[in-house]
Amino acid sequence: RRFFLELTQSFIIPLERYFTSLLPLRKYYQANREPPIIKEFENEEFLKTLDQYGPQLTSGLKGDWKELYKHFLSTPNFRLWLSHRRLEANAK
Repeated sequence: RRFFLELTQSFIIPLERYFTSLLPLRKYYQANREPPIIKEFENEEFLKTLDQYGPQLTSGLKGDWKELYKHFLSTPNFRLWLSHRRLEANAK
């Protein structure tokens, strides 16, 4: 179980890091205004970040991470994750 938890967390961290970069800085939030607009998630831009900020695995697992992420970005699971993260960000 722990192995799969670590693997899942390692997979999600680059997505979270990139998504966070799309959020406006907190200083732009004001109580009486609409929430600032979150930038669009650009698949190609995200994939470029993987060279520097890709999964950090302690297990030594090797693989074609870019291809795995490319596939994941085209799935309903990714769209659901992104939608959920946008809702969370707008609620803050």
